[in-house]
Amino acid sequence: MTVAIPHASGRPSVVLHELAREHHHDEPAGTGRLSIKCILSGEARYAVGRARYVVRPGAFLVLNAGSPYLVDIRSRAERVESLCVFFGDDMAADVLRTLVTPADRLLDRPEPGALGGQSPRFFERLHAFDWSVAPAVLALRAAASRGADRSDAAALAEGLPLLLGRLVGAHRLTVRDAERLPAARPATRLELYRRACVARDYLDASLAAGAPLAELARAAALSPYHLLRVFRHAFGETPHQYLTRRRLERAAELLARPDASVTRACMEVGFESVGSFSALFKRRYRVSPSDWRRGATTVG
Repeated sequence: MTVAIPHASGRPSVVLHELAREHHHDEPAGTGRLSIKCILSGEARYAVGRARYVVRPGAFLVLNAGSPYLVDIRSRAERVESLCVFFGDDMAADVLRTLVTPADRLLDRPEPGALGGQSPRFFERLHAFDWSVAPAVLALRAAASRGADRSDAAALAEGLPLLLGRLVGAHRLTVRDAERLPAARPATRLELYRRACVARDYLDASLAAGAPLAELARAAALSPYHLLRVFRHAFGETPHQYLTRRRLERAAELLARPDASVTRACMEVGFESVGSFSALFKRRYRVSPSDWRRGATTVG
C-alpha cells in the first residue's frame, strides 16, 4: 500500500507499507528524499556506501535526502513487513524552520518557505524505537494499512510532520552524546561520532560473521587504533565487547521463539562452540540458554 501526502509545494511525502518475502531496490545518488526505514517483522539489509545496516523490529534507519542506497529483503518463511516514510523536501524544511526559528519571526512570515531553509541532515544510523517515535510510526502504519480515504489521509498529513519533529528531537540527543568525545572542535566531535555509529551499525549487520577491527576501520574511514579509541569513548565498550553483547542479546530474542533451539541460536549469532556460548549467556543473564528458552516459551 502506497499513500502520497501532498504538501503546499514540492514533491509529496509518501508512506509505503509492504508485506513481501523478497524486495530489492537500488536508489541512485541524488534522487532519494529524507526517509525512515522501519521493519515491523523480519529484517531488511541496507548498504549505504561502505556502511551496512540490518533493520529489525525495534529499530529504524534514517537516510538523508540524496543518499544512494541498496535494500535487500529475503525471507524463506514469513513475509517481511516494512513501513517506509519518504518526507517531501518542503515538509522537512518547514518542520526544521518551525523548530529553530524564533516565534516572532514565524508570526511575521508564517507561510512555508518564506524564511528560506533546507532539509535537515540527520545522522544516518539505526535508532531504537522509543516512547516518542514508536507511537507515531504505529499510527502511520494503521492509517496506511487501511487505505487512503479522507480521514486516513488527514491522519497521515498530521502524523508525518509530528514524526519528523520527533526525529529532530532524537537528533539533538545524538548531538549531545557526541559532545562526550575528546575533540576540540564541535564539528570534529560530530564527525567522529558519526563514524563510530557507522562502525557500530556495521557490527550489528555482521553478527554471524563478525568483522575484524581493520574491516570496521575501513567502513568508518578511520585507522584501526583511532576507531578503537573513538568507539570506547562513544559507547563505553570496545567493538569486540559490543559484538559479544549484541550476539547474546540477539540469541535471547531467538530463544524466545516457539521453534527455538539452543544450538541454532548459538550458530545463527556467530558462536562456534555451544559450550562457550552457554557460559557467556549464563554469565550475562544468570540462567542457561535452555532455561531461558523454557521460560520464554512458557510465558509466550
